[in-house]
Amino acid sequence: MIANAGIPSKAGGLDSSVEDWDRVRAVDFDGAYYCARAAGLVFKEQGHGNCIFTASMSGHAANVPQEQSGYNACKAGVVSTLRIGVRSPLLTMFADPFVEVVGGRMG
Repeated sequence: MIANAGIPSKAGGLDSSVEDWDRVRAVDFDGAYYCARAAGLVFKEQGHGNCIFTASMSGHAANVPQEQSGYNACKAGVVSTLRIGVRSPLLTMFADPFVEVVGGRMG
C-alpha cells in the first residue's frame, strides 16, 4: 500500500480559513491513516504487508518563506504516526527517503 497524498495550503495559519485547514488535514493526514487502516486489515488477514508513506521535509522543518502551516503540521503528523503509533510485526513501513524506515518485518 502506498499513501502518497498531499495538497498544500497557500496561506499561513492566521490567514487561512478553518475550511482550508480541514481540507488539507483530510487529505494529507486523515487520508494516510484511512489508507493504512484499510490495508492493515488486509495485511492482518494475510499475515504480512508493506506500507509506504510519503511525507515531506516539511514535516521536519518550516519551509520559509512558504506559509503552509496546515500542510507542515499534517506531514509532521504522518511522520510521528509512523514513528510512534503504527508499529506492528505484520508490517514493514517506509516513509520518504528523507525520513527513517520504521516498523518490523514478519519473517
